[in-house]
Amino acid sequence: MENHNSRRTFLTTVTLGVATLFAAPFIKMQGALAALVSMNDPLVKALGYFNVAEAEVAAKGKGAGADQAKASLKARTDKKAFCSTCNFYQGDAKSKTAKCTLITSGDVASTGWCRSWSAKQVQKKA
Repeated sequence: MENHNSRRTFLTTVTLGVATLFAAPFIKMQGALAALVSMNDPLVKALGYFNVAEAEVAAKGKGAGADQAKASLKARTDKKAFCSTCNFYQGDAKSKTAKCTLITSGDVASTGWCRSWSAKQVQKKA
């Protein structure tokens, strides 16, 4: 009887292990999506952070959300300014999201923008 339990335990463990291997990419992807900053965060609101790509879509609509998106887009003085080109953005040029040294509650979108945007310093090669 002990052999039967050992075999059953082994098969259960192997089955769970294989299932975990298949599920891992999906779990990682959901974790990445959940790491974005909340638009309700007081600091996010104070900095006027918004995702430019989402705001452009929202501005085409109607209502209060569209008006807010239009106002946010109008506040941008440099139309080439995105989080991905900001000095505070911690990701590389290919990152879709990354940490920001100002907004610490989560990741920001590379297509985001806020009032504290500052151009990345270009390092000259010696």
